[in-house]
Amino acid sequence: MNKNIGFVGLGVMGSHMASHLINNENQIHIIQRSSKNTKKFINKFKFSQRITIHQELNSLSRNCDVIISCVGNDTDLKNIFLSKQCILKNIKPNTIIIDHTTASPKISKIIYKKCLSKNAHFFDAPLSGGEIGAKNGSLSIMVGGKKSEFNNLKSIIGCYSKSLIYMGNIGSGQLAKMANQICVASIIQGLAEALNFAKKKKLNIDDLINVIKNGAAQ
Repeated sequence: MNKNIGFVGLGVMGSHMASHLINNENQIHIIQRSSKNTKKFINKFKFSQRITIHQELNSLSRNCDVIISCVGNDTDLKNIFLSKQCILKNIKPNTIIIDHTTASPKISKIIYKKCLSKNAHFFDAPLSGGEIGAKNGSLSIMVGGKKSEFNNLKSIIGCYSKSLIYMGNIGSGQLAKMANQICVASIIQGLAEALNFAKKKKLNIDDLINVIKNGAAQ
């Protein structure tokens, strides 16, 4: 069954994710903004009749059963969830909120408690996979929140995820993302050290890449 889904954060990744939701026959509610990505998204789907544009966050939340956010950081989350005209002001009971922002566990816990007071369900659900993963619908999503409500997420965001795993109580998604970033950083550091070593020893870098991509280092 198609849903009324509010999407806040039509950035590099968010615009692709919202596109998958539209192609999955959902009605997408967005905020009118002058950003390049928002204009591009509206132009792409302006004839689909599956976009509803709002001027205020509290108007968007009043008309949605699901709200997805994918913004920059803790400050952005405070602005959309904790300000005077925020999403939570007119939110309906039993609304599911899925936040894909890479943020702190602390802000996730604060918003979660605010949502509980509104009888809404909040999940911290950061992403791994980058723009290519968002475009191909193959993101890995790590989720923290109320386990009894977790099963509802698959039918909502399964269209842009290849992996959707429950990690534990609220904030656990963000902790899993931190572990993910530590793994990525250590691999990049190792690659940099290897290539720097090879250059110092005057090895042909192209040939080296061909060697290691077919061995254990691939």
